[in-house]
Amino acid sequence: MGSIRDRMVSVVSAVGILSVLLSCSGVQVYDLNPNTPDGETKGLSSASTAGLTLRVDGRPDYLYAVTLNAGVYRSIPAAFGGAWVQLNASPPGAYSLAVDPRDVRHIVVGERDGDRADPAANTAGAWESLDGGNTWGGYLDPRSLDPQCVSQAVPSVAITSNGTLVAATDCGIAFRPIGGQWGLAQLPSGFPADRITAVAASRSRVWARDGQYNLVVSDSGAAVFANATSQPRPAAQIAATGDSASLAAFDTLAVMVCRGDTVNSGAQNLTRLIMYDAATDAWIDQGSVAGAVNGNGNFSIGRRFVKAYTIGEGRHWGSEQQLYVCNAQEVFRAVGRNRDGTFVFVRVAGTTVSGGGSTIPNWKGTLHPDIWDFHLAPDESAAWVAHDGGVVETLMDGKGWHTRSNRLNTHHVQHLFVPFDGHHLAYGTQDNDAWTHNQPGLDWQTTGGMLGDCNFVAGDAGKGSAALLVRDVGNAVLTGFGSALPTSGQAQAPGVVVNNDQFFFQSPVAFRFIQTRQGEQFANPLDAVVLTRMPFTWTDANGPQMINAGGQPFALVRNQNFEVAPDVAGGTDTAAWQLAADNLPANPRAFCVSGMRNGPGAHTAPIYYLLAGSAGAPRLFRSDGQAQGTAWTPVPNQPAHIVDNGLGYRNGPVFVNPYDADMVYVLTTDGIFVSTNATDMLPTFDLDGPLSQLVSGNGAFDFKAGFQGGDGTNVDKAFQNGSWPMETLSDMVFDHANPTHVAAASAFTGVFVNLGDGVWRDLSPYLPKPRSSIVSVGLVGNQVYVGTLGRGVLRLDGVNRARGLRKLPAPASESAPKPPRPRPDQ
Repeated sequence: MGSIRDRMVSVVSAVGILSVLLSCSGVQVYDLNPNTPDGETKGLSSASTAGLTLRVDGRPDYLYAVTLNAGVYRSIPAAFGGAWVQLNASPPGAYSLAVDPRDVRHIVVGERDGDRADPAANTAGAWESLDGGNTWGGYLDPRSLDPQCVSQAVPSVAITSNGTLVAATDCGIAFRPIGGQWGLAQLPSGFPADRITAVAASRSRVWARDGQYNLVVSDSGAAVFANATSQPRPAAQIAATGDSASLAAFDTLAVMVCRGDTVNSGAQNLTRLIMYDAATDAWIDQGSVAGAVNGNGNFSIGRRFVKAYTIGEGRHWGSEQQLYVCNAQEVFRAVGRNRDGTFVFVRVAGTTVSGGGSTIPNWKGTLHPDIWDFHLAPDESAAWVAHDGGVVETLMDGKGWHTRSNRLNTHHVQHLFVPFDGHHLAYGTQDNDAWTHNQPGLDWQTTGGMLGDCNFVAGDAGKGSAALLVRDVGNAVLTGFGSALPTSGQAQAPGVVVNNDQFFFQSPVAFRFIQTRQGEQFANPLDAVVLTRMPFTWTDANGPQMINAGGQPFALVRNQNFEVAPDVAGGTDTAAWQLAADNLPANPRAFCVSGMRNGPGAHTAPIYYLLAGSAGAPRLFRSDGQAQGTAWTPVPNQPAHIVDNGLGYRNGPVFVNPYDADMVYVLTTDGIFVSTNATDMLPTFDLDGPLSQLVSGNGAFDFKAGFQGGDGTNVDKAFQNGSWPMETLSDMVFDHANPTHVAAASAFTGVFVNLGDGVWRDLSPYLPKPRSSIVSVGLVGNQVYVGTLGRGVLRLDGVNRARGLRKLPAPASESAPKPPRPRPDQ
């Protein structure tokens, strides 16, 4: 403990951040993200160019933000452009944040648990920076303080008025005096009854709590804690995100949030405060904060929290002692105190979900939904809110809230579509809609109509005239990238229903566009195939239509004129949907469609692969797709132990080259297996040892498909990946112009490319650090497009000049990945 981590990498300059982020060995990395300049007051509540931001702290000219899965950002002074810069040496699992009240360059960051299979290999914990986040040291691994401790998560940190670091851990309260070492504080008998969930430093005291609302306080610089009182505390019930970690404190008052009375027939609950007043040695129970409600699981997508600030002499409530409370969608400020010790509140921030913003001039403006943090400048000159769309700011000048998200490029990309020309791009985000790129340049447009998030996108890489942006099977948008669609003559068609089967609610593995091979003649723009429950029904100009497939439970249906008649809820083409393949094996899970390598393309002679079977034992089948009486042949030598997570696939675990049905990759718990040839029309598989090593970090990460990201138990939010778990092999894509060229992504280790020469090139070193999880990729020639969970969209140019690391093929007798070798931490 106390050792300095090797993160002495300089901060990326704000100059040129829109062009080349990094150039090494001829590979150049471009930041393609949409952006909103600071100071914007319109569209505060709409889709944002920034993603979820967990924490904000600092002052107007030196502001820090903890992002979700992209480390720490710092907003540089306005004289240098005023943009946010990713601190590329910052802790990758950053979660909690505190800034020294004496020195804005002195900060401490706590992390969530790491992602490696062996917890001992993770370097999560708490980290300190003395130079504004350029370098980091003072490392705390909570497990080093207690052999019984298993978690490294640090959900809360604080810096006292004399510079002592304090951290809440699953092992107790950790503290580190200036120039000292980390140690565990002495706690009273029986505390904690649960893990430590929050710490807070007032002017001369340190407070802490556990998950059961037990409260302790220290007057000895955090070395020794005592019970705050012997008075019985009011019963408390945790109800919403943030309740168990809520704690704000003055020297004589500590405040926590819990569940209040239910309202609206039990659908929501009031935001209740439990406060301990040290001046009277009494608990105060305030059952409501200005009548603010919080949903029982459906309203609190942000965080409920309390924040305390002491300014000047700290003698007067509402001015020198300021208390703020958030119910996840609104922020309230205490403006007075009643005789019984409760507070009078006014609303200073609100979102579209809460019904609107504040009417007070300094705080006016309706914000993006889901609030995660609030911070007041030490001199009251500004305040900030961190929410699902970045950061907003008020400068207390009567103009209200405005954007402070310039270059906070932190979208959580769910899925990415890149056609052959590389100009028309589309991606969907968790909580910030879907975005399209209609022409060269940075002309990103939000589509609207996605009701917040977009779970996957789809298109034909060989066409590029349109793309489908899908929230769920009943709510999608077809975009023409700025050009009129044949359906309506408009540039986009919202409200498209692509499947009437809620069994495949948000699943990209149940919807595929057949890809047009280079040089292939196919008159219709988009050719869609859907895995769906029978009967499949749709409506056209002649009324309701139905395919029943002879009473079978599932089938594949096809629409060869999708761009003209995409909507199963209403269209004009009476022959739009037809049976594509029936006789499906029991319990179908996912499918792929391709064409023969040296024969007709998939439009003319589709070949289907289907993953089916009971949970935990999926089987792979292949068919030539002859509709009525389809014959499905089990792949006789399929790899064993195909990863399985029910229907929770983001993409795989089977990836078929859409231009060559003999090229198949399969993710298994033993590694990645590949077939590049076929015997009797069926693939034969060998272990791809090099790719297996790359995506697993040489054995540092397990091969799996059910990973939700970090430790969601000890922190409020670990990842923003919606309902789709991540995979060790999260995506693969094949180049339209060069079908033997393959790009692969791993949520754990980065992005890799094989340009048909048997060499897998590791492109991860060229990505911004700390590296966010890679969930989706695109490949056009020597350009790889990267969709990340937390760092938006990037493009790597000249990937052919990257150093080749390992060659294929692996020996046919090889049945497991090679022994792991050490791999540098990201």
